[in-house]
Amino acid sequence: VQVAGRAGRAHRPGEVWLQSYDPDNPNLRALIEGGYAGFAAGELEQRRRAGMPPFGAMAVLRSESANGDAAQGLLRAAAARLRGPAGAGGVQVMGPAPAPLARRAGRFRYQCLALARQRRALHRALAALAASGLKAANVRWSIDVDPYDAF
Repeated sequence: VQVAGRAGRAHRPGEVWLQSYDPDNPNLRALIEGGYAGFAAGELEQRRRAGMPPFGAMAVLRSESANGDAAQGLLRAAAARLRGPAGAGGVQVMGPAPAPLARRAGRFRYQCLALARQRRALHRALAALAASGLKAANVRWSIDVDPYDAF
């Protein structure tokens, strides 16, 4: 949309060409047919139904290790704790799953999403998880609340 807005200047018309491997992608169609406003309205409605930001709270738990089973195992344990008493206040957990860049510098990377309708419930569950002493040998892990890039 920003490129299209810059394609023409003053009284000189412009043209924008878009190449895509997936021209029938619903997001692309919504943008082409409804402009930014149409796309944003559809995206916000999907996020509202799914309880994702800005209508809910989200955190990403990430792990990495030279041992893929250990990295995945730590997040499985974290997810189980969030699904159990720590997350009793309405926290939904998805994953673990391989991170978008699943292996980097010889290290395996995994992630989980934690969603809650109420920010307080998410923070309470994450605080309980952090206080639980969860760890595994040679596994680094982190919690990213309100992540900029979750996928």
